[in-house]
Amino acid sequence: MNTLKKMTPKLMLILFGLLLTNTGSFMILPFLSLYLSNLNLSTAMIGFVLMVNVICQRGLTFFGGMLNDQFGERKLLIIGLSVRLTGYILYSFAGHLSLIFVASAFVGLGGALFAPGLMATIAKLAGDLKPEVFALRNAVINVGSSLGPILGGVLYQYSVFWVFMLTSMAHFIFLLFIIFSGPRDINAKRRVPVIGLFRSVIQNRAILILTLMNTIFWFVYSQFNLAIPLYMKDVFREPSLIGLLFTINGLFVILLQFAIAQMIFRRSASRTALLYGFFFMSSAYFVLGLFPYLPFIFLFVLLCSTSEVLVFPTIDNLVSELANADFLSTYYGFVDMGWAVGATLGNLLGGIFFGFAQANHLLPLAWFSYGALALIAVFFVFLLGYIGQPALKTHR
Repeated sequence: MNTLKKMTPKLMLILFGLLLTNTGSFMILPFLSLYLSNLNLSTAMIGFVLMVNVICQRGLTFFGGMLNDQFGERKLLIIGLSVRLTGYILYSFAGHLSLIFVASAFVGLGGALFAPGLMATIAKLAGDLKPEVFALRNAVINVGSSLGPILGGVLYQYSVFWVFMLTSMAHFIFLLFIIFSGPRDINAKRRVPVIGLFRSVIQNRAILILTLMNTIFWFVYSQFNLAIPLYMKDVFREPSLIGLLFTINGLFVILLQFAIAQMIFRRSASRTALLYGFFFMSSAYFVLGLFPYLPFIFLFVLLCSTSEVLVFPTIDNLVSELANADFLSTYYGFVDMGWAVGATLGNLLGGIFFGFAQANHLLPLAWFSYGALALIAVFFVFLLGYIGQPALKTHR
């Protein structure tokens, strides 16, 4: 509560805008495949449509970050939100495959244009409150991801058109907030050629290590979404519990994200928070390997959730501490590529590896492998400590 009192109105406006837009986006996300199927698209074509969105958003965040640092976060935030809401409107009128691909590309591209600059804006406005604000941001996103599917499910039964329209409206309201009440002091100080921005990132060893850690985390964390549902269905024959597991994860993050993160950040250094986070993630998978019984699945979820509330905001905060302050959006865009690479490889290789382990009755090997991979990230945490010592000091 003390952190909320210290936050500026503009920062609270941004967090409220994130709540609106994430709730809107998650109104659509769970039902998008069903909507596209009703348009008589094949499963393969639906996969291509979704892939276009991922490639445009996660694959272009580095590019979007560089544009933010060249032309200003405020301008790119306005453009990005405009492009994204246009994409959602196009989805509602899509009657031809080409228009569907354009809509998917617009939604992804809009996110790539405004997301890095929005992170940089939060970092600049938060000041000394960055760790707590980034934790609050993660909680806000989880609130949106929890409310969105519920609202979308109700509306989808009546009119899919209004699902898209309300999502567009949520982005439009945020856009109006930014135009009329958003920060006006976050314009780029100087324009730097793209090659200069690229060189600045590549030469920052601490940022490269942080990106690698982000990649490892998302590779391992993605198994929660991929392997655990299959594990529940095929091994325990309890597919009905899958929703409960994800609900527990969401509620844990919403209710305890801010409290846990604030407690850790007040007493510990960023490196300690990362160490705890990766140890919890590693322990979660070792628990599955050692105790293949249904009750321990719930312990796994709690350990993964604790890891999430520690690692996510810590990485967000460290980017702002380790980056060149003039190129903050570029750095956020680059580190976010770790999410894209880690999640993509986690889903691709993870699916192949889980299928192999399951077919050969080697599931403990799969869980121990993921746990060991999370432990490897601990080595990079110590390495980061030597390279980025000033940024890893205690926050209080």
